[in-house]
Amino acid sequence: MRPALRALAVALAALALACSCSSSEERAARRVARAEQLVLEQRGDEALLELESALAIDPRSAAVNQRIGELLADRGATAAAAAHFEETYRLDPSQIEAALRAATLFAADEPARAQRILESVLETHPETPAVHRTAATLAIARGDLASALAFARAAIALDRTRRDSWLQLGAVERARAADLLAHGAPAEPALASALDAYREAEALAGGDVTARVETARTLASWPARRSEAAASFRSAIALAAERGDADERYAAASALEQFARGAQDAPLALEALRHEVNARPGQLGSWERFGALSPRAAIDQLEPLIHGGRDDALLWEELVRLDLARRRESDARAHQSEFARRHAGDPAAIRSSVRLALAEGRTDAAADALGELAGERADSESELLRAQLELARGDLAAAKAAAIRAAELAPGFSAPAERIRAEVHAAMNEWPEALAAIDRIAGRGLPLTADDSLIRVRALYARGDRAAAKQQLETLLAQPAPDAAVEFARSEGSADPARARAHLERAHRAAPAHFAVLEALTHLDLRTGEPARAIARIERVIAQQHTGARVLLLRAEVLAQLGQLARAEADALRALEAAPQLPRAVDLAYSIFAAEQKLDDAQRAFEAAEAAGALHGGARALLARIYLARGEAEKAQAIYQRVLAESPDIALAQLASLRPAGGVTQPRARPRSRRRRTRSAHLAPVRAPA
Repeated sequence: MRPALRALAVALAALALACSCSSSEERAARRVARAEQLVLEQRGDEALLELESALAIDPRSAAVNQRIGELLADRGATAAAAAHFEETYRLDPSQIEAALRAATLFAADEPARAQRILESVLETHPETPAVHRTAATLAIARGDLASALAFARAAIALDRTRRDSWLQLGAVERARAADLLAHGAPAEPALASALDAYREAEALAGGDVTARVETARTLASWPARRSEAAASFRSAIALAAERGDADERYAAASALEQFARGAQDAPLALEALRHEVNARPGQLGSWERFGALSPRAAIDQLEPLIHGGRDDALLWEELVRLDLARRRESDARAHQSEFARRHAGDPAAIRSSVRLALAEGRTDAAADALGELAGERADSESELLRAQLELARGDLAAAKAAAIRAAELAPGFSAPAERIRAEVHAAMNEWPEALAAIDRIAGRGLPLTADDSLIRVRALYARGDRAAAKQQLETLLAQPAPDAAVEFARSEGSADPARARAHLERAHRAAPAHFAVLEALTHLDLRTGEPARAIARIERVIAQQHTGARVLLLRAEVLAQLGQLARAEADALRALEAAPQLPRAVDLAYSIFAAEQKLDDAQRAFEAAEAAGALHGGARALLARIYLARGEAEKAQAIYQRVLAESPDIALAQLASLRPAGGVTQPRARPRSRRRRTRSAHLAPVRAPA
């Protein structure tokens, strides 16, 4: 809480305790005191309700109106806050700070109303510098830079010792410089004047973090002196750190990060992010951006922080998220185990377990965990994960609904919710909608991730704008973005196969565990008649301990083409057991058994296992596939009903495989059973028939 707000809170609380007036005043004072206690407990909604009750009892209380305005402004409810500040000033004309805040908040949406308030205060308090500073701010907003300059200079003339007035003059001069540049006029005089104003502000304060940050921003906008900007940002951060002001250090570091991103200087952005997380370790947005630039560096800074005494559930959640970003599932499992032990039942720990399960392809486990975050326990983060889960299961309608709920539950604009909506639209080939979601992120001035940019590229290809798509794709290829290499091979590979292979090979060297790259290279090798080359690459990946169901399935596909059917069968069955929801798993296993002429043996083995209750869902789907191929629709239907009842993820994934011409009518999917399943019935290995 800012000092002024704290003083107001104390005064209001004192009023509640000291008041011995009428009963209505006492009731209002008790409401106010209760509200201040709720604010301290960070229960803002309840505090506002108490204050509204106090205002209903005493509608002419300027102090209560102002307090409501403060709380609403902190929550970003600017229009409502402005109305309460305006009412504060109407009830008590001495409250010019409330009037100035009202004018500032109204400026964007109701400029005429803001101007009326300002003119009233200018008339009653013409000798107050703050009034002229606010007038300068509003003049900048409406593009009247001559008036803005006059007001800023008037504020300084009234009192040259006010540091805020010099900062305001600097802001006006920077706005003038931008306007001069836009009209092709020299901006250097205005920029130099801005630097002089910030120098005065710093001299008055004996060193000023804000003045140094604004100096750096001015230098960054001056091409001839842009190289000096980083040093000025660093100087601001150093001063804030020296004074132990975490908020100012974070603000200065954020400004440096913004400058670094604009300059596409990744090392400088990492430097800025290190300062951000040191200043505010609980700022998850900074950790996420840190991890996006360098997961290893972020983990190196986060892990000692957690083990050094900051046992914060949200930081543990971020640590597991960073492990997964680096595709270090073993590290993620270890950290998640410790996280769950320390914070059992915490929503952050549950969300983290869902992320790990999704990364490992355990959609059933992810769904079970998310069941604990339904109803009143649901929040924006849990709904984002639900959308990801439904995407993984192929239920795009459910994914879209969850993404919409995530946006609704977010406290404000949610870039992650827009990202998942873009991903869902892309999966549904709704490219205009996908592009619109990405544009909403960019429209907020937020940096786009490589995945965001790739969706934009695909949307441009889809609408036939190949030149723009290829241009943006080339930009992505200059970054470490493996999926961009896959997209180039898909969209431009037929026109430029040599370059497509070169991009894929480079991406594979940088990220050998990236499955989409490995798959694209494998299929390229198969198309060019080089299965031996493909199998050698897959063997190297497996030797590096990057084994997974999808990799096994890919190797089975190549081995089958090489005629090594026994090995292909073993891999296909292992993949089918580990991840039976993979769309190709059943069809590939079926085709291998057919090539080996083992369908009879496979059917007998599976029927025996089913009779013994030892057949897992994937093998059961394969048995249904065999029945369908042989025209035994009733048997296939019965088996499929069991798959659907006990393993709905597998049923959804294999829907296409179980729909031959004139085949089985598909039953409606049933809700997921919440009961736990035994290993003997569903996880028993399936042996290849002899």
